[in-house]
Amino acid sequence: MQLVSHAELSPDDAAVQAWAHGFAEETIRPTAAANDQDRRQPLDILKSAFEAGLLTLAIPAELGGGGVSSALTQAIVAEELCWGCIGVYSYFSGTNMFVAALRECGTDDQQRRWLARLCDGGPHTAAFACTEPGGGSDVASIRTRANRVDGGFVLNGQKIFITNAGLAHSVLVVADAIDGEQRLGLTMFAVPGDAPGLRYGARARTMGWRASTNAEVFIDDLFVPDEDVIGDVGTGFAGAVRTFELSRIEVAACSIGVARAALEYARDYANQREAFGRSIARFQGVSFPLADAITRLHASRLLTWDAARAADRGEPFGVKASMAKLFASETAVATTSQALQVLGGHGYVEDHPVEKWFRDARLETIEEGTSEIQRVIIGRALLDSTTPLF
Repeated sequence: MQLVSHAELSPDDAAVQAWAHGFAEETIRPTAAANDQDRRQPLDILKSAFEAGLLTLAIPAELGGGGVSSALTQAIVAEELCWGCIGVYSYFSGTNMFVAALRECGTDDQQRRWLARLCDGGPHTAAFACTEPGGGSDVASIRTRANRVDGGFVLNGQKIFITNAGLAHSVLVVADAIDGEQRLGLTMFAVPGDAPGLRYGARARTMGWRASTNAEVFIDDLFVPDEDVIGDVGTGFAGAVRTFELSRIEVAACSIGVARAALEYARDYANQREAFGRSIARFQGVSFPLADAITRLHASRLLTWDAARAADRGEPFGVKASMAKLFASETAVATTSQALQVLGGHGYVEDHPVEKWFRDARLETIEEGTSEIQRVIIGRALLDSTTPLF
């Protein structure tokens, strides 16, 4: 389904789009239903993605990755792979958050040590351990503590809903650094996934994204040397926010991919299904909601690409990312729901993939900051009289 003309993309990005779509169609889609139903970790797909260069796409070329730093290019890839299966793509997105934090805040030496290892003998995934049981969107409420000791910090705490937890080769932990009685502020720490002091809970049995790996992380007397403090001590809040802003562009793109898959399926079904002597697509009760859906999808992609291009130009993009994430995620929920409605009873059974996309889309209004949090961010910017409206 062509939402925006290829003329909107550079030849390189159009080629990447076709490449990612081909991988989704040939490698991800064929086993998407089985991976969902069996809650199977798609290790075979990750191996293929690593060999193709998709899993390490955002890592600098000199470190063994694909060298793609463009937020727009990454959004294009995310949309296409989520058209295949967003649960499978979660392994990419969790890794991308780790990579983004290292690229944004890490020194050259830290990037060399931590990103190159993701390209060596893979497939390897990574995790960004920020969310805690007592606070999701409220990053400032983090209770995991990092106490200063000779040569580094000792971490203690708990994380929840961490993508790739237990499977990740590398983990970035956000904790509140303390030196004696002095609070130093939130700080990011990079650690091996199998470091002594890290334990993982069982994979969460989620409503959607059933192929994903999502678990609690328990941190008990985990020592991290000073050389693995990512960014300056006390700058972890800004680093986490920046990582979330980039991730929100990706979430928006993922939402479009899921919604596009459902809309295409509903359109084809409506054209084939007959009632009262003609295809149901000829009834306005069916065609009008689908028309609304494609219009919202088109707008979602324009919002997403606009935020990505702002990020690529080095402009402030946080509010644009929130707008894109809010609109695209709610569009995905509405579109998959409408697609299910078009199929009627057939949409409610596992014989058709629409019920899976419906379940998958629902998380998009929650992860990386709920819709309510996005409205807070957008509203604050709107009410700031020094911020231009457009």
